[in-house]
Amino acid sequence: MAKRIPGRHERERKRHRAEILRAAEEVFTEKGFHGASMQDIAERAEFAVGTLYKFFPGKEDLYHALFVEKVGRIEAIIGENMDNATGPVGKLERLIEINLQIAEKYKKFFRLYLREIIGKFPVNPATQPQIKRLRDHIVKRVADVIAAGVKRGVLRKADPRAMTMVLLGMLRGSAFIWVEGRHKLTLDELTETVKKMFFKGVLADDA
Repeated sequence: MAKRIPGRHERERKRHRAEILRAAEEVFTEKGFHGASMQDIAERAEFAVGTLYKFFPGKEDLYHALFVEKVGRIEAIIGENMDNATGPVGKLERLIEINLQIAEKYKKFFRLYLREIIGKFPVNPATQPQIKRLRDHIVKRVADVIAAGVKRGVLRKADPRAMTMVLLGMLRGSAFIWVEGRHKLTLDELTETVKKMFFKGVLADDA
């Protein structure tokens, strides 16, 4: 069966929706959820405010749509990169690398996402399912990899979930200082710093 080609109207609608989401990302990052308005977003997107309501019933729906789209994309990137790496240590190294690469590529959203987590701005309840899904998804993936590493003897014998939470805390912290510009390191230097700090504590003595 031939793949359906979207018509001009459908392509234009998708393009407008993407433009609105980009503008929303910028405004929400600058002002936070409660400080932003649909009018602010419409002006940034260069649309009439009524146009926004044709796509999203309200600010909460727009914010929610932004998180659904970005979190889904980040999940896919993390999963693909960890799947393509070899062995427990290789998968953990790739996770550390891709964490800061994602933070750089999606800097505006990552800033918004991290502020949601650490509470710099009040959290919008509509985002919580996406935040929890991403967190649970990563925790399970990483814990399974660490458990495999412990079993193979390439990682120290310790509780996999505890080591997972330590690593994810380091990743969250390094991403925060990167997107907020609180560093004097290059992306590669910060990545290597995190690797050294984590692996020095979890590698088995003979690994």
